[in-house]
Amino acid sequence: PDCLFNIIFFGTSHKSLFPMSEKYSEVSLNTAINKVSDQEANMGGTVLTPALQFINSLKVEKDYPRNVYLLTDGAVNNPWEVIREAELHSHSTRVHTFGIGNGASSHLVKGVAKAGKGSHTFLSDGEDISPKVIQALEKSTKPALTSIA
Repeated sequence: PDCLFNIIFFGTSHKSLFPMSEKYSEVSLNTAINKVSDQEANMGGTVLTPALQFINSLKVEKDYPRNVYLLTDGAVNNPWEVIREAELHSHSTRVHTFGIGNGASSHLVKGVAKAGKGSHTFLSDGEDISPKVIQALEKSTKPALTSIA
């Protein structure tokens, strides 16, 4: 597919896989797969607002709508702030959320997806994420409804 992608790892801090979003290719995909496989799952607490602010500070490339896929297994101390950040940039960035396991905050997962005009999905601990990610990717290719007269 003709698209750009990047991966932002977050915890008490955040870091991006690539300095800027990369054009999808076999090389960039393999780089991402290898990096994600090597990545530690625990980067500290769940601090989402700075990671979303970082994403939202990046230029949206013409002809490449921005979709964010947020995977979390926890809760945050400031869900309203995270939801507000998604809402502030919903004109340029759709946020799709995945709540993984019993510890995922349903308020956060549903609230961010709604504010970000995206979809939300919950997964059980140990559940294969692949089919649900593919489903979310398919949904993200459809335009978002922004207003109904």
